[in-house]
Amino acid sequence: MFLAREKGTHRDHLVTYNSCDCEFFLFSTILGSGKPCIHMEAYRLASEKEDFLRISARSDDFKQILTEVFAYGKSLKLRKLISSRYD
Repeated sequence: MFLAREKGTHRDHLVTYNSCDCEFFLFSTILGSGKPCIHMEAYRLASEKEDFLRISARSDDFKQILTEVFAYGKSLKLRKLISSRYD
């Protein structure tokens, strides 16, 4: 799973090669043209270049991250895990 940050709105998105939780994916990809969203394109590009931060999380932390992303659009738990990598 890849979490993409949306510039300007500071939302996190759950992204795979084939899906994204953003509105564009829902309305355009599933119900419309089938064109991938910008988050999926970013995921593919980052994967090709191996330009991403890999974080391991315990299952309870992962569950909290998912819950926060779906409830609030971003995860404070994820940001804490990321910032702890740089301390």
